[in-house]
Amino acid sequence: MALPEYYNLSNPFGRMEDDIGFESANLSLKKTDVVRKNIGGTFIVNEISIITRQGLRISLLDAFESIDIDENVFSSSVIGSIILTDVGGGIEKFQLQGGERLIIKLSKPITNDILLWREDFIVNKIGAHTINMETIGARYALYFSSRSFVNSMKKNLFKSYKNISLASAVESMFGEMSKNDLILEDPRITLTTPFISTGLMPHKAIEAMAQRACSNSKFYLFFERFFPIIGTYADGKAFAATHFFGSYDKLVEDSTTYGVHDIFFDPNQDAKIEPNYIRAARLTKKDNFNHLELMLFGHYNTTITSLDPIKRNHTVNNVGYSKDSNSTKDFYSNKLLDKNNIFSTYNNNENEIQGRKLIFSSPYLNDTVQRSNWLQTNIFGSLSKNMFKIEIDIQGATNNIGAGHIVNFITPSGLEKKLLPGKSNPLSDEYHSGRYFVSGVKHSITLTTYIKKLELSRGSIPMDFNKNDLTEKDLSELQYL
Repeated sequence: MALPEYYNLSNPFGRMEDDIGFESANLSLKKTDVVRKNIGGTFIVNEISIITRQGLRISLLDAFESIDIDENVFSSSVIGSIILTDVGGGIEKFQLQGGERLIIKLSKPITNDILLWREDFIVNKIGAHTINMETIGARYALYFSSRSFVNSMKKNLFKSYKNISLASAVESMFGEMSKNDLILEDPRITLTTPFISTGLMPHKAIEAMAQRACSNSKFYLFFERFFPIIGTYADGKAFAATHFFGSYDKLVEDSTTYGVHDIFFDPNQDAKIEPNYIRAARLTKKDNFNHLELMLFGHYNTTITSLDPIKRNHTVNNVGYSKDSNSTKDFYSNKLLDKNNIFSTYNNNENEIQGRKLIFSSPYLNDTVQRSNWLQTNIFGSLSKNMFKIEIDIQGATNNIGAGHIVNFITPSGLEKKLLPGKSNPLSDEYHSGRYFVSGVKHSITLTTYIKKLELSRGSIPMDFNKNDLTEKDLSELQYL
């Protein structure tokens, strides 16, 4: 694998120079002014190392081809893989078997600002690979996840949580899987009846708490970020957190405080690095409006029947995206379906109810938070945040965009471009432009490229479909005034 001229690896991965067969390759960089302009922003890979079970720190810079890392708001762990070209028998030489720790460090040249620094990734699988008969070399992947997730997978909680706040219970559960800080939004719920964990792994117990936190009409999430949030407490003590437990509303609120990134889908004519201007190099409109599947999930029209076996009565609650009484609880008040759409109109008297849920709910039952209080918000939140999706590629080294962030996407109108092909500055596409929730990010890193693939989702739209009653005459005279 060819290396850029500014990397000087005195002991590459394939060499063996010491007496016991282990060495650590030192990384040294020449002057930063020779660092080339990379695709995705200018950056330096300071270190990619593996800590072996013997405690040796081995550089992988001479062997690694790429690193792919996934983060998602519906996942309690960051996962990834590193592709290695091994011509020196590295698995045999260093006796790799999983459980090794990876260190990844990226920075900006000249300023040395840290782009990424993680030392808590644990190898959990060595990918299948074919050996070259002549060189005995191979190309394979090391798969990894965060140490906190491995800790959680190893542990089962047999514990009862009672007469404490839900937030305190979450902090206790998180302490079983990580010693790091946790960004936590207090749902202000007291566990007056016990929540009993019968062998749940900590991250699964926290996910159960996130469901019950939805009883306050907010959709709660628990996930791990790729980029840690660092700072200081009021007493000056250092703060570092990779995990978030809180509501979707909190993430939107944070975006108003810390700002929203604008992303433009238009070409970079001179191909210069633009540190303050984020462009999307690729736009993919994902499978959207999968109405038949959403109907089966009960997203549009559902009845939740709560049975009280003690009092021998029941209550029925009708919920769904199509209901006039339900707001989108999203960036815009306009729903993705107009009122006359066949998938928006249901007659309960004719049994047009695709989703039916029967639950037991009684103050006499040993349930921490009654399911009837949180199930509606949990269903509505999880499905509506996946209802309308697009995927874009952006440069990775010029921004800190990650899962849970809010972005404002701007793309030119294809309709106006067709009607007015000579116009240099077309209007934006109101259908696809606007604010989105960053539900997932796939980070792809090599020595010279850093690309982020953003999965953007939302449950609303800037335009009002109920007012978009265009006639054939309207279309013929449309000038996009």
